[in-house]
Amino acid sequence: MPNNLSFNKNKSVENFYTLIQKQILKEIVKSKKQPNSHDDFEEWIKINKRKYFKKKCKILEIGPGFTGNWLKILKKNNFQNLYALDINTETVKELKKLKFINVKHGSILNLPYKDNYFDFVICYGVIHHTSNPLKAFNEVFRVTKKNGYSYIGLYLFRNSVFEYIVRIWRIIGKYTSYKIVHKLVKNVSSLNRFFLDHTYVPILNLYNSNEVEQIFKKKKFTIVEDKANNFDFFQRIPLIGKIMTGSGLLRYYFVKKN
Repeated sequence: MPNNLSFNKNKSVENFYTLIQKQILKEIVKSKKQPNSHDDFEEWIKINKRKYFKKKCKILEIGPGFTGNWLKILKKNNFQNLYALDINTETVKELKKLKFINVKHGSILNLPYKDNYFDFVICYGVIHHTSNPLKAFNEVFRVTKKNGYSYIGLYLFRNSVFEYIVRIWRIIGKYTSYKIVHKLVKNVSSLNRFFLDHTYVPILNLYNSNEVEQIFKKKKFTIVEDKANNFDFFQRIPLIGKIMTGSGLLRYYFVKKN
């Protein structure tokens, strides 16, 4: 079981990310630069697109956020059958402006798609913010085709120094206003994207790598590749990384459905 740091495990994160995502969108438009994790994914898809995917494959991103940036990256790499699902109604309205995406409003806990429907499912930074992470995993697995792939990003800093830093931040979050603090720090991108998220998000679950690997094994998904996000510089030195951020502040798993 993951470590549950939630304020209220029954509260949805539906509207929580609106302020953060709107600010990220403004930053991208103004600077014409995308966040580091988007750069990482763009580089990954360039390297792997011919190895694993056909151009006509169906691709779903769950929780793409206001920018829809990963879907834009996929379109730039000549993928056409692109789908998006988000629980935030304002995000859905924003994404519908991108006419090349088939967008739906909904929850990862009850995906409105048939079994074995997508060749590739992206779910980056979503499962650990749900009230039932195991059900979220199962829904991703359900809609992924046999021999299809999923790209899943998770917080894996359980039982690390950073977990206890986040616990302190969340004590602060209990007694300070999210909206007021956002106004104060929103123009500092690292605070907007990172501090506010970990401090105020209602639902937060932390995993370690062994737990995640057992989930994939039980569901007969093979891990093709996994790596901590490049911004987690602690992970470049294994021993220090294990102490400071566990298996990674945010680690992706690229898995195949057997």
